Amino acid sequence: MKNTPQRLRSYAPPTRDKIFIWSAVVAGCSIMALLCRHAAIHRFDTDQFTGNVLFAVFFVLSIGLYCGFQLVIEDGFNRFLPIFHHREVMAIAETTTGEQIAIPTVEEP
Repeated sequence: MKNTPQRLRSYAPPTRDKIFIWSAVVAGCSIMALLCRHAAIHRFDTDQFTGNVLFAVFFVLSIGLYCGFQLVIEDGFNRFLPIFHHREVMAIAETTTGEQIAIPTVEEP
């Protein structure tokens, strides 16, 4: 994605990390909206229709808040996710004949 020109970035396929982040965002917003609906119906004694309207409103507003703060949130995820990724490091080994061989190894976080 870093090599994709700016004008074509919207057409670039999403990365695995972005799909993971958006899935988490939608799931989190859905759970929050369902809890709001449940509280409105059972705690504040509203009817089902009002609870469903509140679910839709909170879901749309929370997705909108994520879109508004998307750059800040994704920057935080980009700083946080490399902790869990394994980096491949090339180790240079020397044989008994003096020949050097590059061996790929995985560096633990």
